[in-house]
Amino acid sequence: MTLQGVADLLQTLPPLTLLNLDVMGQMGDEQMAEAAIKQIPTDRLESLEYSGPWTMGCSDWLKTAHPTLTSLTIFPSPNRDGSSAMEFLPHLSKLVKFKHVVYDGDQIEATAACPALTELDLRYALNLTSATLACLDKNAPNLGRLKTIRMNGCSLLGGQCLAYLERLTGLRTLHCGTFSSGNARGPWVFSKRLANVSHLPLNDLELGPYVAQEVFRYLPRTLTRLRLDLRSNDVYQEEMLSDQRGLGWYLQTQNRPGLTHLILANDRLTDDLLSRILSYAPDLQYLSTDSSQLSAECRAKVAQSRPHLVILQTH
Repeated sequence: MTLQGVADLLQTLPPLTLLNLDVMGQMGDEQMAEAAIKQIPTDRLESLEYSGPWTMGCSDWLKTAHPTLTSLTIFPSPNRDGSSAMEFLPHLSKLVKFKHVVYDGDQIEATAACPALTELDLRYALNLTSATLACLDKNAPNLGRLKTIRMNGCSLLGGQCLAYLERLTGLRTLHCGTFSSGNARGPWVFSKRLANVSHLPLNDLELGPYVAQEVFRYLPRTLTRLRLDLRSNDVYQEEMLSDQRGLGWYLQTQNRPGLTHLILANDRLTDDLLSRILSYAPDLQYLSTDSSQLSAECRAKVAQSRPHLVILQTH
């Protein structure tokens, strides 16, 4: 189909609520591609995901979508850094979810200008550093509605970035995923840094793989969902699950009202450890583990005693 054919087709579309414009730069003629895209009715558009080298020229078109747009995902092409896409953000008064794969301080500043923002997705933003996140702390008064931050796969981040989140008092979900260990002390340093957010009313936390046993001292007591990737801890995995300052200790003495969802990337979970964890987590509804050491007999016993508990083995 020619670009003009695409433009003609777009004019016949009913009002859209979700639109994915993937690798549109491959259409060849950038100006014609932009002209075609501007034919799309935006008066009801709620979610937009787009990429491609032409995207920088659609500022006026995007601004027409701002009354209804609640979710925006931007994947810049290799030859465009996507920075001027930030110009749209102050116009998006209803935007609650934003994802961008290239971030610097100015872009975080622009993100803070979104008054309704509740979810910031920074996953695999490979240039994201702890210094960049300092802008979150600077703009904390403007980010009172922010409830979710996801930072999985940000290889340049270290535990010190958590210090820049401590004033985000509305935060409920924090996914830290895979931070670089940096050196042998990296897991210990990161675990200590969790103290910066232990006062926040978090109910959903994802950590690992670079954490140390000290992490359980600083886990927020309010968690209902916890995902721990312990696979890199090798021989220390059992200690991480133990009653002695491990997960068992946290569930017994710290966690209130109690976990409902627990995801353990850990291949050392045994029948005995599982039994003890379940005895400390009476509200648990879902458990996922990649351990191959759980016996069929143990699973059958749990199924009988806890019929509403779902256990998923992913090994």
